[in-house]
Order: sequence, then C-alpha cells, then structure tokens
Amino acid sequence: MRCLVIKNDGIGDIVLFSGLLTSIASKFNGNVDLVTRKENYSIANRIPGLRKIFFAERDHVDDETIYEISGKNQYDIAIVPRRFIRKNVLKIMHNVSAKKKFCCWQYPTNLTHKEAQNASKDWKHMQGSESLIPEILYLQIFCQHALSCSLDSTPRLDIRDLTSSRHSTESKNHIGICLSGASSRWSYLHWLHLLEGIVEEGLQPVLFGSKHDLTFANRLCEKVKSIKSFVGQLNLEQTISEFSKLACVIANDTGLAHAASLCASKVLIILGGGTFHRFFPWPKKDNQFVIHHGMDCYDCEWRCHHNENLCLDFIEPDSVLRYLLRILRNENVPHILDLNNKAKNYPIAWRLSTGIRPEASTQPKQIEENTSFTESNGGLEMTVDAKDKKIIIFGTGPTAKKIIDDNIDQKELICSIDNDPRKINSVFAGKPIRAPEEIFCIEFDEILLASSQPLEMYHQLRGLGVDSEKIVFPFHPAISQ
Repeated sequence: MRCLVIKNDGIGDIVLFSGLLTSIASKFNGNVDLVTRKENYSIANRIPGLRKIFFAERDHVDDETIYEISGKNQYDIAIVPRRFIRKNVLKIMHNVSAKKKFCCWQYPTNLTHKEAQNASKDWKHMQGSESLIPEILYLQIFCQHALSCSLDSTPRLDIRDLTSSRHSTESKNHIGICLSGASSRWSYLHWLHLLEGIVEEGLQPVLFGSKHDLTFANRLCEKVKSIKSFVGQLNLEQTISEFSKLACVIANDTGLAHAASLCASKVLIILGGGTFHRFFPWPKKDNQFVIHHGMDCYDCEWRCHHNENLCLDFIEPDSVLRYLLRILRNENVPHILDLNNKAKNYPIAWRLSTGIRPEASTQPKQIEENTSFTESNGGLEMTVDAKDKKIIIFGTGPTAKKIIDDNIDQKELICSIDNDPRKINSVFAGKPIRAPEEIFCIEFDEILLASSQPLEMYHQLRGLGVDSEKIVFPFHPAISQ
C-alpha cells in the first residue's frame, strides 16, 4: 500500500509531526510520500523511510509539481493532518489520485467554511475534540483512525551526526537566544533587559535567527557588547548542532523552539496566547519549560483583540531571568509557569472568525484516551447563556462614551472611575464617578478600560489588587479571514 501525506506547514509543524511521520513510514514499509515546503527539506530528509518528497508552499504550488504528484502516482490513502486548512492544500488534494482521502480540518484560514466543505466533500472528513488539547495528540488520534493502526507521536529526527559531540563540548554558561518569530516575538526592550540580566549573572548569550532577524539582532548587539551572534549565518542543521552544546535555549513559539526541543539540554519557551497549549509544551517532554501570562483572550490565533500583544508584554524579563536561573540550578520548578493564575477562562477567539461562539469556559484539558473522531459535513454550533453583569468603566472621556454607545444591552453600568480628582463625585452617563481606590467598596463583575493605550490602567488596577479576570480590554478589532 502507498500513502501520501500533505504537510506543507512551517518548520515547527513538520518537527512536531516528525514522530508520527516516522511511524507512518514504518507501517507502510517505506511507501510513503510527503508534500512539504522547500524550507523543510533538511528536516524531511532526516525522517527515515520516506520514499519521495514533493515541495509546495503554503499558498502556491506550480503546475509541474501538481503533475508530478498526480500524474505519475496512484495512492491507496492520502491524508491531510491539519486542523487549520488553506486553499492550496485543498488544491493539491483535489489533484491527488487516491482510493481514500482523509482530512481533519476544523477551521479554514484563507477561505470560507462553505468553500472548504465543498472542496473536501468527497473526502472522509473527521473532526475531533474542541478542547485545548495539544496539536500532536489531536493529529495522532486522527492518523490512527484514518490509517487503522497505532502510531508513536514522539517527535524525532535522525540527528545523531549533528549532536554526537554534545557531551564533550557543551558550554555550561552559554544561553541560546532565538529571535525568530513575527506575531509571537517578544519585544525589543524585553529581550534587551533579559540579555543584560543574563550577562550580569556571568552567562554568555548566543543569538540565533534567520537573515530576516539581522536588524533586530544588530540593535541588541550594539547595546550589549558581549553577545555572540549566529543570526543569518547558519542553516538548520548547523543550528541544531550548536543548540546541542548549550546549557539552555530561550525562544518564542517558533520553529527554532521545536528544533531546540529535539537536541538542547533545556529549552525555555516564552509563550504568548496566540496558539496557547496547542504546540507547547510537548506531551511528556522533560527538557521543555514554558513561561506565560494567562489571559482570558488566549488562543486567538494571533488575531489580537488588543492594540498590543499584551500576553507577551506582561511577561517581564525579570520573571524570565529568575525562572532561567532556577532551571539552570536544576531546582524543582514547574514545567509550566503561569505568571497570572487568576485568569481561568480561555475563550477560543478564533472561533469567532467562523461564526462559532466560544464556550463560556474552556480551560485547557488533556485529551482523553477514548477520544474519537466523527465524520462531519457540518460545522459546530455553540451557545452562551447571557447574564447581566455589573460594569465599571475606567475613564470618562470620548473613549468611554464610545463604549457606552456600543455596550451590550445585558451589561449594567453601575459607575465610572477616574484619576482626575476634579471629576470625583460628579456624574458621567447618569452614573456617579468614583476614585479608583473606592472599588474595594463596590460589588462589580468587570472593569472596562476606556483608553486606546490601557496598559497604565491595567497595572494600576492590578496594583490595587483587582483580579485580572475582571479587567476587560473592550476594543476588539474585526477578526478577518
């Protein structure tokens, strides 16, 4: 039997899927072909048992490649192990000649839900749990169901030649810093302050990244003279070799973080809320340590509700440095450190893009052993029971007026608070204006921040002891496809 796997995702995705792909190739006795991106060739080439590798970008595939995949090959099974589907994947799959086609998409990205349904109507379409389960487990259950066999999902590549010198050359005080990432990248000032702290502790920072990160890296090197930089100089295999020598690698949610997890002694991941709990941490991976600041808008697929990536901004460099030092001392630290354990509800923001309303409470869950996939031709429908809330608005200017104009009917404004002492005890929108310190005497459910730059308000309220789950950033830009 012959199998085709279409996985033309990023580096991190193919690293994460490498264990399943290795298992699939073994089950099919090497009769497995892969469609992936050109940038993933060095990874795919280290997955044993693949027969042939085809290349297609996320949003483009040339006619010659389509002909090569479809014209000369007849497959028994073709699978698309992807939850977020794109037009180009559907185009490839449409041209594949296979007796059976399986997919597990739940959310279209650059096409409508109806378009995705029509394009895959002749396939076996399976959908699994909606809970915030790790992506690797979701795909494992899909592949096992589609291929009717048990599969080992542990990510792995044949990189023995790249890491053979690890134990003799590991630098005990060298800390890798991965600057790659776009939506998930930590800010320049945060990286700068962390690097300064690392140097003060007598450690040696080593920068990694692609040529696209050179400007960012050069700015940091100008400020912290003792930094060593490999940014823009190494291919992926060379990067893996260097990772294996370091005491720890620090990275955002990127492909380099996944690559480091295969070979580095310790990996500290600064995690934002865009894809929370889906890609990090890997199940049962002891060398991964994740630090994040929980927020109720987590899992937004980086379609941020706020003017800034607050989930990343709130992760302070000092917190990361303290966590790093404890990890290096081999202290008994949690592998997942939440800097804001007050936030307990994680609405699935990206569901809004498909017209599906988020659950009232969707705390991260591990997948159940008996979770099954069901064939589906329709979407998922969810409802939320609306309840009246007691609302306070922080601010009394034009932004506050706009919030009131756009306010949901069920919400009840009980007062406003303002830092201007001249406004205290007067009236705004028919309700009294109080001083921020008075909130201890007021029973309320939410405080809406009436500012286009609400960070100062947020920190002031947190300093007063207000739970983060009661603080709301009301400006949600439209979520587009």
